Amino acid sequence: MSRRRQAGNGEAGQSTLEFVLTMILFVGFLLFFMKLSFFMAYGNLVQYATFLAARSYQASGPDENDQRDRAKLTLVRLLKKSEGETGTERFQAIAQGSGGGDPIGAQVGPDALFDPADDANSWLQGVRYTFRSRLFVNLLGDKPSPPQPGQPGAQSPGVVSFISESWLGREVTESECRQEVEEVLRGELDNGC
Repeated sequence: MSRRRQAGNGEAGQSTLEFVLTMILFVGFLLFFMKLSFFMAYGNLVQYATFLAARSYQASGPDENDQRDRAKLTLVRLLKKSEGETGTERFQAIAQGSGGGDPIGAQVGPDALFDPADDANSWLQGVRYTFRSRLFVNLLGDKPSPPQPGQPGAQSPGVVSFISESWLGREVTESECRQEVEEVLRGELDNGC
């Protein structure tokens, strides 16, 4: 009878161990999918913010700096903690802006490929926002990998970077419009003599 008890206790311990290991795996998957869901929702917010910022940049204003400042302010109000803390993310636990720019992660204005004379690239003005998040946990420790081409700084394993862009162009400013009208008027009033 004592042998039977020992066999029964061993099986109970084995089933407990299997339950614990299964629960760890289940909770790991659950946490990963929750993190992924939060990250995708944040990506949706970033896409909306870049679109609104591009609309702010597109709208006419006194000068180009005013258009750029309004676009940056739109990004700050939607993605950053406050106007005084443009380096602090509103949702730091989910993702953070990366790269250069003011605010961090933002590029407002013409793209590097922008060329007003080329119809294929004349529309590349707007807003780009780069952000990254840790989606995977490395159980063996985080050792930063060397920087990849186009990625500033070292990147830890499990970190995923994304870019949200919205290119809507830019309307001429009031000062540019005034200057163009004055040039046309000077040409019309000149009788060619």
